[in-house]
Amino acid sequence: MESDPRLTPEQLSDAARLDAIYRQWKADRRAMGERVNQETIGHALKMSQSAFSQYCRGVRPVNIELLVGLKNHFGWSPEDISPSLAKKMSEAATAAGAIHPEEHAPVRMVDAKASAGKGEVVFSTDVSKLLMFRRDWLRKNGAKADRVLAFPVAGDSMVDICIPNGSVVLVDMAQKEPIAKRLYVLWIDGELFVKQLVKKGDTWHARSHNASRAQDYPDTPVVSTDDRIVGRAFWCGFGL
Repeated sequence: MESDPRLTPEQLSDAARLDAIYRQWKADRRAMGERVNQETIGHALKMSQSAFSQYCRGVRPVNIELLVGLKNHFGWSPEDISPSLAKKMSEAATAAGAIHPEEHAPVRMVDAKASAGKGEVVFSTDVSKLLMFRRDWLRKNGAKADRVLAFPVAGDSMVDICIPNGSVVLVDMAQKEPIAKRLYVLWIDGELFVKQLVKKGDTWHARSHNASRAQDYPDTPVVSTDDRIVGRAFWCGFGL
């Protein structure tokens, strides 16, 4: 598979540097008698060999999450792979008061518009939309960093339970079992929404919470919870 023509020259350069570092690492390890390959990298980063290969070949753009994983597991310097992303990481750390990769995990923001109609979650490629959360805080909430996504809320359908337009909710994609009155990100008519699940008889419904516009947001039957639940929402943040 050739590189993605939508990647910028800078992103393709990141891929080339990553591939060169990987090949040198592999050669050094094999010289010491170790049997390592791309699958070794993928296993450590909890991704497939194919996924890591796509980063090396410029099919996928190198991102901050990948750089943090490579640094933590193999000691590879983000600056040596992507100087531009490393600079953003440094700036974010300065602004946030020293974010340490070992203590903080990047959470990807969903591109809600790109996800619409596709039936699968599409993440933003804008690295400035990565959010950083303490790993111990995520664990306290029963969530693993690699299974958490950030979902931007558009609209006022949930305003009565303090989820205003423009806010962001964190979603645990490992929690898909429906529980009455809990909040979930759901597929509804091909688009993603954050809603409360309620049960009426044998059927689950997605419920909004805006008393002033109740007629505009009726309960919506959820035909198949297995297909429609993306994950359970467990945190919301918004600007003042």
